[in-house]
Amino acid sequence: MDQDQIQPVFTTGRRRLLGAAAGVATGCALAMPHIARAAAPIRIGLLQAKEGSIAVQAEYLQRGTFLALEQMNNQLLGQPAEIVWVDEPSAQGAAQNALQLIQQNNVVALLGGSLSSNALAEEAVAGQHKIPFMINNAAAEEITGAKCNPYTFRLQPPVPVQAAAMLPYLQSIGKRWYFLTSAYAFGQDIAASFKTLLKGIGGTVVGDDSVPMGSSDFSSYILKIREAKPDLVIGGLTSADLSNFLKQWKQFGLADKIPFTEIAVGDTDLWAVGKENVAGTYTTLWYYKDPNNSPPTRPSPPPSRRNTASPPPTKPGWAGIRRRSCSRRSTRPAPPTLTRSSMPCRTGRSRMAASPCISTNGTTSWCIASWLSG
Repeated sequence: MDQDQIQPVFTTGRRRLLGAAAGVATGCALAMPHIARAAAPIRIGLLQAKEGSIAVQAEYLQRGTFLALEQMNNQLLGQPAEIVWVDEPSAQGAAQNALQLIQQNNVVALLGGSLSSNALAEEAVAGQHKIPFMINNAAAEEITGAKCNPYTFRLQPPVPVQAAAMLPYLQSIGKRWYFLTSAYAFGQDIAASFKTLLKGIGGTVVGDDSVPMGSSDFSSYILKIREAKPDLVIGGLTSADLSNFLKQWKQFGLADKIPFTEIAVGDTDLWAVGKENVAGTYTTLWYYKDPNNSPPTRPSPPPSRRNTASPPPTKPGWAGIRRRSCSRRSTRPAPPTLTRSSMPCRTGRSRMAASPCISTNGTTSWCIASWLSG
């Protein structure tokens, strides 16, 4: 055991005992034992769904997170470190589990937010207790907009940024759009952002459906889309819901007739469909075969596939690895040029145009700046 991992529980010095019977003060040195114990591990709380429509993506997010810590020899600052993984059964359940991690598990930071609704609930808890919170997957704008607090950081660019990046290509297809989005924060944000852009180019909304999460039958929506004959369908479905829709979209024979697009998809969403059923245009945060990946963002297939019979590295897996390495780097001193007393929450300040809430703590600010410049 390393010497710097040992800290005393208690020690005692020399004590004087009074000899009452003799009435004389006698100096008596008591040799008390020196009791020591290993330093408690640094605990990081991981909030990632274990069931539900997003669970497949979340599986790779947690794999990437555990892999990153393994690659750091399960240590931070030379001390043992561990991840405590809990579920995100719902927004309310996610908030309760975040509170449990802080109060009972004594975590020093939180990672998570597989869905925007969960991330918003967890963000409120983290902010209240002043615990740094790194959001890996959620894309809703209000995370770093209306609900922003200085303890929140994000990897995924917000919805309006990704929507704006898609606009030049999408308007070349046509200006009559149909919206099919999930009835939660992410889907609502997609609908609002793309409608604003569509209005700006003089386009028309020919249909707008909000779909309950966990839907398996999309036939009624597909029939409405076929009847409306849009130039383009804007999707805002999540994980398993998107997979189910694309399979049925193909079965109805519309995949080759009406273009479909969606932002911020996970690789696993499309794997579940099968390449014969995938049609459309999508954005993703990272692709493992991109030749433009910088060295720190390139995958490491051997360790990532050593213990699992997995497909190739994924965007969720990369996000899990990237957020852990960013959390590790936040412990380094901040360069003077990046240390700031205050940095407001704004949209569009970063290279990725995905401005995170940046803490007033200089070391944390450098973590985000270093990640963005990588």
